[in-house]
Amino acid sequence: MILHQVKEFHRLYSHWDVPTEILLGITPRIEYDRVKRSIRRGKWSVLTFSSDPAKTAMYGMKILPWLPGSKWPVVYTMPYMQSVTEFPNITSYITGLHWEFLNRKRRRCEDYLQNWDKRYEIMLPVYRLFGGADDLDDLKNFVLDPNAWPAETISAEEIIQRRKTHSLKIEPSEANAYLLDLLDKAREDDFLPEIPTMDLGIWSDRIRSILAARAYMHAFNVDFSTVEHLLLQAVFFSHGFDTEDMYPTYNPSGSETSNFILNPIDVLCASYNKRSKEVEESIEYSIAVAMNEKQNGYSGTAHVKAAALFDEQQNDPKKAWTALVSAGYWAGKNMPEAQETILKAAIYLCEKHQWDEAAETLQYHLEILL
Repeated sequence: MILHQVKEFHRLYSHWDVPTEILLGITPRIEYDRVKRSIRRGKWSVLTFSSDPAKTAMYGMKILPWLPGSKWPVVYTMPYMQSVTEFPNITSYITGLHWEFLNRKRRRCEDYLQNWDKRYEIMLPVYRLFGGADDLDDLKNFVLDPNAWPAETISAEEIIQRRKTHSLKIEPSEANAYLLDLLDKAREDDFLPEIPTMDLGIWSDRIRSILAARAYMHAFNVDFSTVEHLLLQAVFFSHGFDTEDMYPTYNPSGSETSNFILNPIDVLCASYNKRSKEVEESIEYSIAVAMNEKQNGYSGTAHVKAAALFDEQQNDPKKAWTALVSAGYWAGKNMPEAQETILKAAIYLCEKHQWDEAAETLQYHLEILL
């Protein structure tokens, strides 16, 4: 169970003075007051395992309760900003954070090669603790092969291309390939995507956010029927995570972006636009109407009500989970006292569907909150 692995990680390493250059400034020491503030702000769906002592930033696993904890994606998170998905799971994070650091400058690779034995000795037990089955192969093969290093002089575009190649190597899913292609196409002003039919996996939030943002960009230049379902994607994803604007980048900033959620919803609900019956009768549209009325004062109430409908009427617990995560985000902004109730609803949902690993983790967060 992932929660026990995280606790063991803290027990083994929280008092060990690991050189910061080996952990890249990330420490296993956790400030629980910081975690409590984060949960109260609605980030109870992130299992924090590491923090940056120089900032309020933390790394954690984004709980996707229908997946085992070993497959929960790793996010970079801050209590008062959105969380950004950076790695597909905890083991790819342990090696991938170093790969990202090395990918920019060849001299860094030279330093890693000279000190590889020391780094390997410290990193391998952590990697194995979280289920890594190999010998740090992805990172080790890179460090030990100078032909794989970046050139002495490397452009920003080359860095991006190398990052894309590595991303598909560690997470070779159809959804990841679609996301990377979407980011390429979104550089063009006239690009208007269609809603994909594939399983969007761990990239669902970011993809749906981009779809809504691009629909907002083109809403006044095309027939409304072309964009109404794209605009509705602004309700479909977990608010507080992976929110993008009209020109998404390969390296999202993680800044607070509630307006990028509200802008597509505002156009969707505008009286001058004629929506289809399918859209107007959807549960998602009822959420959009409630959000549009309150704007930045919205507190998540409609999402909580919708979660019950998604689960009980549509038999779609994944949508119910996403709705509760979004409710937590908006309650964190405008009604933090409701966070306990929302978190308990999420625990109930997980217990009902036998998502035991997530239920245990959320119960742990509830104990921290109280």
